[in-house]
Formats: sequence, C-alpha cells, structure tokens
Amino acid sequence: GETLGRAALYSINSLSWQAILVGDPLYRPFAVSAEAQWEARKKLPPEVETYARIRRMRQLTAVGRGDEARALGAAGLARNPSLPLALTLANLQQSADDPAGVRRTLGIFDAMRRVRPADRALFLSAARAGQAAGDPALALRLVTRLLDDAKAPRDFRIAVLPYASELARTQGDTARAASWAAEHATLTAPPPPPAPAASATPAKS
Repeated sequence: GETLGRAALYSINSLSWQAILVGDPLYRPFAVSAEAQWEARKKLPPEVETYARIRRMRQLTAVGRGDEARALGAAGLARNPSLPLALTLANLQQSADDPAGVRRTLGIFDAMRRVRPADRALFLSAARAGQAAGDPALALRLVTRLLDDAKAPRDFRIAVLPYASELARTQGDTARAASWAAEHATLTAPPPPPAPAASATPAKS
C-alpha cells in the first residue's frame, strides 16, 4: 500500500549511490493499503490471499517481528500451499538461521514433478535456497527438473546451465555435469563466420 518510492526503499537492504528507481516515486500501485487488504483477507480468493499474507509477512519483518512473520507464513502454507509463499517463508527462515526450517518448507517444490513456465524462476530460487540451507541434493533435483523441460527458453537454459553443471559436479554426478557444460558451450558458441563471397568469373567472348 506504499508509494513506489517508499516500496523501493523498504525492499533494499542498504542504500547505495548505484541504486536506480525508474518510475514515478509517488505512484501507488495497490488500490488499498496492506492493512486494509489484510483485514479483508477472508473475503479474498485464495491466490490473492497468498499475496496479502506475503505483504503482511514483509511488514512484520520490517518492524522486527520476524517470529510473527514466519508463524504467519507457516500457517498460510498449511492452509493454502503456494510456491511464492513457500519461497518467502524459506527466505525468512534462512535469515533467522533456521536451515532445517528452510529444507522443510522447500519440500513443496520437491513434491512437484512438473514445472509450469510461470514457476521456473521460483524453482531456481528454491534450488539456491536449498543449497544455502545445506541440501545440495535438493537443489540438484530442482534444477534437473527445470532442465528436463525441453520447452524451457534458450536464454533461461543459458542462465541456469553453469550453476546446474557446477552443482552436479559437487554432488559427484560427473556425467550430468559434463552434459550440461557441453550444452552451455553449444548454446553460447559464436556463430560460424560467413562463407566467403564467390568471386565473379569474367565471361569469355
């Protein structure tokens, strides 16, 4: 419910001269404040209630009420499981030095056998969170699921393959690491030089 300028300020961990915000700082993208939305949460559709819950969790965290934020996320995840909520909760648990909680929360990702296109970035973030929480095997399973999708865009594969290859190597899966490294090399190889133009042969009279 804050303006764009305040929302951007609250979203960064520290101020830097390198930070750039493009847009009207007085723009208010939400029709209602976070407080009003949270009060009316029981009337919201489940998918909207999830994001209202995430907003509330972030508000609580910003004022030092991290325990309440994590409890709110866990309750929401038990009642209405969703990937954005799970990732938000896992990140808060990581900040609270609760790796076991992170691994438990990310189980929702591990239980999914197919990745929707809209969820690819969430899966990649979940893989990194799982690795940071001491579960590289979980991270490898998640990136494998991403790369097993033949419809994943080329640019996405190029971004994921180096991380996935290194992850597989550290897990002793040398065959998969080599395969992914080779695919990355193929996708990023420069195009072949153009063939030289054929020289014109003068016509004989």
